[in-house]
Amino acid sequence: MDLALVRQVAREAALAVMESEMGPRKPKSFSSVNSTEAVQLLGTLGLLEVCGNEMYAEELQIPAGTATCSTFDFKPYISENAATAPLLTHHQKQLELLEVPFGRGAFKVYDVRNTGADLLLVRHRNVAFRGMLDGCVAPFGLECSSSLRQCRIVYEHKTPQSLQKGNPHKGQAIVELLAAYAYGPCPVLLDLTDGAKHHVYTIRGGQLIVWAGLDPTQAYYLQARHLQAHPSRTYLALKLEQIPEEEQAWMHPLHQLRPVSGLQEQLESVIPFLPLDERVPAALELIHAWAQAQPEQLALPASIQAFYA
Repeated sequence: MDLALVRQVAREAALAVMESEMGPRKPKSFSSVNSTEAVQLLGTLGLLEVCGNEMYAEELQIPAGTATCSTFDFKPYISENAATAPLLTHHQKQLELLEVPFGRGAFKVYDVRNTGADLLLVRHRNVAFRGMLDGCVAPFGLECSSSLRQCRIVYEHKTPQSLQKGNPHKGQAIVELLAAYAYGPCPVLLDLTDGAKHHVYTIRGGQLIVWAGLDPTQAYYLQARHLQAHPSRTYLALKLEQIPEEEQAWMHPLHQLRPVSGLQEQLESVIPFLPLDERVPAALELIHAWAQAQPEQLALPASIQAFYA
């Protein structure tokens, strides 16, 4: 047997597997997605963008006696990154005013910016997007990386200057919301904010709902109602099967945006960050390890599977 030929055949087969598993080579970052791209993605997913200020205006009606939430002072901070930690603390204080519980058996606000190894990746057809959030509200007691898979509210922070004209970050907000739904077990709200102006996004059924230009009390009231909507929102390890069936029905397709292959996730999280001359050897090593452990998941040809039998 010509071992050199065998190795070449195996290498070509492995590269073919890597190519089919990885799909698009360069996922776009969340922050680079414009509104046109995001709206096109919504169309392919069968989601209709709806103006929450008009269609769901009743949800912005604040009952008498509700605490008034305050505006965050962005002036001392030179960037959204510098402001994020104190702004996350501000979010919690406002939600506590509205009687949202925090601590054991309830919720926690997580700063997830440094979970670089857990970059969120979503794919649909021939497009892919990846990135990270600024923070989230999830059940108390999780590691930051796990909070991304149990988030109930997602925060994306911007400077006041960047939110002065319209909503230029809508594309980023939409793909981040889709990522939160792809990885999470229940409905999510996303708050795109500078601490004064709030654009709140969510998905229900076939609708992506946007409440634009909300004041703090309106925004945090929506968030408080969302967190208090069902006792399961505080479950530490909530599963999709535990939420109401009508929500399960429309969340199942959104879970398909998340890559299902463990090999694919490893390739995506490791290979792009290696020097060019190390990428193919490292990818082959990962594929070899997966082929030995779980050859059935890679759909290798029978002639190649024989090497791992």
